[in-house]
Amino acid sequence: MPLFIIYGTYGFQYLGVWGLVFTAMIFFAILSLLIKYLSKNITIRFLPEKIDININGRSTIYNKKDIIGIFAHDYHHTSTSLISIQINFKSGKKIEIVDSIFTEKYDLDVCGNLRKLMTAFEREIGFVKLNKNRMRSFQKLGAYWYSKVQ
Repeated sequence: MPLFIIYGTYGFQYLGVWGLVFTAMIFFAILSLLIKYLSKNITIRFLPEKIDININGRSTIYNKKDIIGIFAHDYHHTSTSLISIQINFKSGKKIEIVDSIFTEKYDLDVCGNLRKLMTAFEREIGFVKLNKNRMRSFQKLGAYWYSKVQ
């Protein structure tokens, strides 16, 4: 945005409309590079006693016993493909997996993968859906708390 203000103040009198087009192209190039830099590829694998979370090729292995619960949408009973998962550990560490696009689109492939992931958490770690956090629901984040029954 400051790029357009500077151009509007100084550049328009020298470069005209084509300068504005060039400035817009620079702005969108910088924005697309920033989005590409901030995007992450995440892979979650369940091993016999551990869970492997791979973020952009850097793998970290955690004990399944160290995970106290997760916040996520109820992917089994809703038709949302919005990714919003927070994994909470005993040490207080949290791993947030949140999609940057907050639209209400329904993507069948993404929704199917999210259902498989929640099924894996339920089967591998023994989590069940316990309650709903109203504040997280209001913010369109994963509102349901999944944990082991105590």
